Amino acid sequence: MTGVLVPYDGSDTALDALEYATETFPDSDITALHVIDRAHLETPYGELLVGREELRRRATERAEELLEDAEAAAEEAGVRIETSVSIGHPVREVLDHVGEHGLDQIVIGGRGMSNVPQLLLGSVAFGVVLHADVPVTVIR
Repeated sequence: MTGVLVPYDGSDTALDALEYATETFPDSDITALHVIDRAHLETPYGELLVGREELRRRATERAEELLEDAEAAAEEAGVRIETSVSIGHPVREVLDHVGEHGLDQIVIGGRGMSNVPQLLLGSVAFGVVLHADVPVTVIR
């Protein structure tokens, strides 16, 4: 059985990637991973306004909401998925999750209309494609 990771941020392309994964790998173990970018938790303005713990609480709450939406979308396709939240650098967290869980495939949403690869794929998708040790499917 194949293990598939879908980095999920709630964007249209992330939803498209999830739909692709559930259609293409319906008998696989599919995990939707939302990464809370640590850099967003360490902004001086945010800390001044609400405090670090409140920022973390809000980000975690938002991540859980997004992943509930991902579960509902997968359920509509008749597929049950696992979900996970991590905090850190998005590319590193995606790659670490794949390695730690022995997953075989990444399906990630890309975006953009430029011919520059990083803009074409998005910076997270670009970093994942460059550094992944498993096949990566980019959905645009």
